[in-house]
Amino acid sequence: MKKTRIALAITASMIAATPAMATNGDNLIGLGAQSRALGGTGVAAFYGSENALANPALLAKAKGNEISFGGTLFKPSVKSGSNIQSNLNSNMGGYLQSGSVPNPPVNNSVVMHDSAADTNVIPEVSIVNPISDNLSFGIGMFGSAGMGVDYSDYNDLFNAQSNLQIMKFAPSLSYKTKNFGFGFAPVLQYGALDINFRSQVHDGQTSATDPNGQPVYLTSTTGTPTTGRQNGNANTPAGSVTTFPMTVGSNGQPQPNSPLMQTVGSGVTSDLGWGYNAGAYMDMGNLTVGLAYQSAIDMKYKGQISTAGKAFGLNFSDNLEQPAELSLGLAYKMGKITLTGDYKQIKWSEAKGYKDFKWDDQTVIALGAKYQGKGFWLGAGYNKADNPIKDLNNTPAANTQAAQMQAYANGATNMFNNLFFPATVESHITFGGGYSLSKTVSIDAAVVMASENKTSVDTSAVSSAFFTDYTGKQAGIPSTSTTKHSQIGYTVSVRYDF
Repeated sequence: MKKTRIALAITASMIAATPAMATNGDNLIGLGAQSRALGGTGVAAFYGSENALANPALLAKAKGNEISFGGTLFKPSVKSGSNIQSNLNSNMGGYLQSGSVPNPPVNNSVVMHDSAADTNVIPEVSIVNPISDNLSFGIGMFGSAGMGVDYSDYNDLFNAQSNLQIMKFAPSLSYKTKNFGFGFAPVLQYGALDINFRSQVHDGQTSATDPNGQPVYLTSTTGTPTTGRQNGNANTPAGSVTTFPMTVGSNGQPQPNSPLMQTVGSGVTSDLGWGYNAGAYMDMGNLTVGLAYQSAIDMKYKGQISTAGKAFGLNFSDNLEQPAELSLGLAYKMGKITLTGDYKQIKWSEAKGYKDFKWDDQTVIALGAKYQGKGFWLGAGYNKADNPIKDLNNTPAANTQAAQMQAYANGATNMFNNLFFPATVESHITFGGGYSLSKTVSIDAAVVMASENKTSVDTSAVSSAFFTDYTGKQAGIPSTSTTKHSQIGYTVSVRYDF
């Protein structure tokens, strides 16, 4: 009991997890070194106390007390670029010189920038304690999901920063008979979210063709905030400044009065939520079949997502629900070799927040192979899940106000997803191993590598709306948001049997 209290103290000291960039959407592909080495499997394969969240039923297989603690050094490489600003400047320059939009509109190449959020540490602690021959108690605490970017040095990316952290704490109880077991774990989830960026202030007077309202400038002579567009714009409110606030410079680009800028975002918001995990397994000779379910857990980050969305004319709620998951797993033993496979459905399209982002559900296929030697093991695996972020259509379905507003919302959502929440990687290769330092102490390690995935989405509705902001004239200004995302993670854990 004393050793269990010490383990719980270690667990509590590690709760302040740093942000995690994750792999299946914003979820880590596996929890624990053994699971991550074997492709993120763990619904049917028994890895000791690590199974606490993947399938709590498997904890009933523990033959003795075990504590496992460690962490993952996560190194995501995220690059993003957008030609919204450069295309806007080029086409506005042509418009100011000639009085008409260039035909065809200028479409500049996308310049990529590296996200500074490239190093994260993710803690993990798990415990299992057999109470009797049939009943086991366990605890798992893992940094389980998250994502984040930092483009604070790049104006063309709105100086965007985002940081989502998810930590789960799950006490579990599992029961077994000779060939069957089941388990249940209530889950306490801690989440923290911070979204901030820089954008120009708008006056909030919107219309069907202008979802953002008029841009606000500081006049060059007085420093007084004014609104402004080209004379004769029908959307210009009575009494506002109607002198177009830009001229053409010697380089042919528009030279504006200073825009009145604002920082959107007010710091980190956190929340606690409750859910549950349930699972079962059945042994059939050398084959084990496992089934597990994780409930959705609703979180509300006050003033984060709604404020960020409003700046782009999007009506988002502050709820960001971690989605429900249903998993089926197989594990087959052939002497010293174990083959594992998991099939998982992640219900992003039904989760609050992600439903607003228009994320698709994910089907995850995870495969692993493990060789158990005398005092050591070696393993490798593969994990595949399609990118849940869709490229939404920016072309109005009809010449109606509703269709135009929907096209803009699609383009702005494309930009929001690709810039702030680039959960785009798909394929992962994994490998690892473990070594017994003594009869009671073992060390496990894993490496997970996600190959680069390039995602380009259409944001033409956004650049077109900005052009209307500045000129009062409707025009189709093309633009694209592109993200390149790859990852490598190193996990090390120590297991102590007592």
